[in-house]
Amino acid sequence: MTTLDGAFRHRRRLLVAIAAVALLAPPPRARAVTWRNHVDPSRIREIVVRDGSVWAATGGGLLRFDPATGRFRQSTNADGLPSNELSALVFAPDGTLWIGTDDIGVARLDVSGDPPRVLRAYNQQIDGLADNAVRTLAVWGDDIVYGTDNGMGLIRNGFPGSPWLRRDGLPDDRVLDVLPVGDFVWIATDSGLVVLDRFGLIRPIAGAPPEANVLGTDGGRVWVGTDNGVVRFDPADSSWTSVGLDQHTFRQIHALFWDGATMWAGDRTRVWRWSGSGTAWTPVGIDTFTLLYELRGSTTEVRGLAVDPSTGDVFAGVSLDNERRGANLIRLAPDGRREVLRPDAPGGSDVLRLSVDVDGAVWASFATYYAGKLETDGHWVNYNGAIPESDSLSSRFTNLTCLADSRGTKWFCTLSTPASPSPLDRLDDGLDADYGNDVWRHAGIGDGGGDGLGSLRLQRAREDPAGNVWFLSDAEPTTGVPAGWWGIQIHDPVGNAWVRIDPATEPRMPDGDVVDVAFAGGFVYLALREFGVQPWVTGGYDFASLADRSDDQWGTPLRVGQALGQIDGRISAIVLRSDNVLWIGTDNGLYKWERQSFLTRIGAFTGLSPGLLSPQVNALALDADENLWVATSRGLNRIARDDDARIDAWSTAAEYQRSLAALRYPLDVISPLADAECRSLAVAPGRDVIYVGTRTGLSVFDFSPAASRIDPLAGVYAYPNPVRRGMGDEGVRLGGFEGRVDVDVYTLGGQRVAHVDDRASGDVVWDLFTASGLRAAPGVYVLRIRNGAASTVRRVAIVR
Repeated sequence: MTTLDGAFRHRRRLLVAIAAVALLAPPPRARAVTWRNHVDPSRIREIVVRDGSVWAATGGGLLRFDPATGRFRQSTNADGLPSNELSALVFAPDGTLWIGTDDIGVARLDVSGDPPRVLRAYNQQIDGLADNAVRTLAVWGDDIVYGTDNGMGLIRNGFPGSPWLRRDGLPDDRVLDVLPVGDFVWIATDSGLVVLDRFGLIRPIAGAPPEANVLGTDGGRVWVGTDNGVVRFDPADSSWTSVGLDQHTFRQIHALFWDGATMWAGDRTRVWRWSGSGTAWTPVGIDTFTLLYELRGSTTEVRGLAVDPSTGDVFAGVSLDNERRGANLIRLAPDGRREVLRPDAPGGSDVLRLSVDVDGAVWASFATYYAGKLETDGHWVNYNGAIPESDSLSSRFTNLTCLADSRGTKWFCTLSTPASPSPLDRLDDGLDADYGNDVWRHAGIGDGGGDGLGSLRLQRAREDPAGNVWFLSDAEPTTGVPAGWWGIQIHDPVGNAWVRIDPATEPRMPDGDVVDVAFAGGFVYLALREFGVQPWVTGGYDFASLADRSDDQWGTPLRVGQALGQIDGRISAIVLRSDNVLWIGTDNGLYKWERQSFLTRIGAFTGLSPGLLSPQVNALALDADENLWVATSRGLNRIARDDDARIDAWSTAAEYQRSLAALRYPLDVISPLADAECRSLAVAPGRDVIYVGTRTGLSVFDFSPAASRIDPLAGVYAYPNPVRRGMGDEGVRLGGFEGRVDVDVYTLGGQRVAHVDDRASGDVVWDLFTASGLRAAPGVYVLRIRNGAASTVRRVAIVR
């Protein structure tokens, strides 16, 4: 028995035991919801041509292109993939497709149907992969070889073996590429090359370059792309030869492909073709496209490279990982034609702001590449530098102003500085997909009537009940920003007039860093990031009265601070319910303020008391029933309108493995959310649909109740409630359900005080004693009720 066989037999016994335990866990609870993800697949990491189709591993899932029809099929985690961040792919001899991901390991797919079906997934925590950040995959006989950011390994007969790390002979734990050649696997790392033999031994290679990014072979020799060109190893005499590109300005080589006659190479921004001898390479230009997409960063890489043997077309992909974007699929035809093939997808990834237009389209602004709109038919109309006819926005970075107002006008602006001012952009797009009828206007400091536009540090825009547009400015002083670029700029779109409100023009305004506003009948709440929430009684929203503030009143602010009754955290967003309950999102949890009442905080879920996925709240929104939606750094929460303890949660499989499993979250928190880091929210008017902007794309979540779905615990009630000991009440009973339930009793502080199993409707579920045998004190308690398929929460009060 070989060393490798022994390792795999041990691993197989271990995983069989783990699988048996996993089968005992309850399945995730089914939800009557529908998800659709819109994720930018422009960042391509690997390309494979097979049976007339072009397959690409992208930052937006799995992309399949049919050259015969010109059609794309994009598959994401909403279609069942374990992740959207794909880094590698390879076809096995049986026709299944193996994919590597940035965040959750490896998966084996059946791609015979549409969408692909996951047959098996492997990760570090359960299956023993070297790491979940996979960089490369290859087929070695019947085995799958993978490399990660923390070692490499083999998957044999469906079971991963023990991984290899630096301690086992790797020059570096970061494995960038693997290449099986005969009885050896070549391994490229940041610190050089080694080979793995069939006995599981790692051997150095004499004369190898000090670093290696990518590997290739022409059938006999091994080609190595380095930070300084291409070198080649000839096993016949163990010699190394420089094959050129070492004098090129962008000489780091990240892709190699042998088409049977010619070696192709990709560096940071170009594709090269080897002449067939010596060190001569011919550029096959894609510079036009990398310039068009503004992909000139030092970390740009031509990662995907493949040739279609039937047509001779070269397919290339570019990746700029630090901005999570690329140049889409580039096709280079033998006759000299060059074209970019764009899927119907968003033009950017990191969704900062969302706004619903009057026709139901949804506008999204991206952190690094302009903006776009999702039309009601599901198609994208993007506005960016790669589409010259779109008359692109003034700045591609951080358009924090993104508003489609009630007149159909769109507003955009980024955070400017005097050295690089970006005007306020106004677009009338005709409510269609035609760039030709777009009308653009651009406003700078002082433009417009009244006070004129006074700031270009605009971080959000809101429309008040009268149709005035409020532009909320960043703080002052800010390095390099002149005095006055702060506070609120209110615009009357009909009269084209402005009024400025800031601590310089309104002494009663305590701070100028305004991150959000919430409008009521005759007053407005101003969310001041580091000061607090300031009520301003305007008396209405007529533009003339907003400009004349002589009769206005400024209420007592709700302050940011660490004292009792204050908001302990920097404010990010606010929303106001119809009953004047104000929700305040911060970087330290969610706060609820009811007028004439105390300020209450909802922090992160701890496994005991209800809570959020993360205390970092990025956005808030109310749906038609005034349930509160909360975008956090670990996922999406929904808080029921009439019960703050009913908090639903949606996150991703990667985030569950990373942090949520340790917090004892149930498996049903795993969802098809595009990414766990949620940045923005928008609710579709009149529909049970919410749009969630995430770090890597847009999720559309239809939470309409299914007609056939019946929540078995929807009608549960606790009685008597309140419990009156003085009148002879001796326990709490539950009614309104069928079957049996388990019940946990908690204090409002999250401490569990009692637990019972297997109770029927009408049974006593709590005898009013704690688990330690003490009589429970008067107060409010939380009952968590579960039946295995569903759970709910009810409150009960004990009075004397």
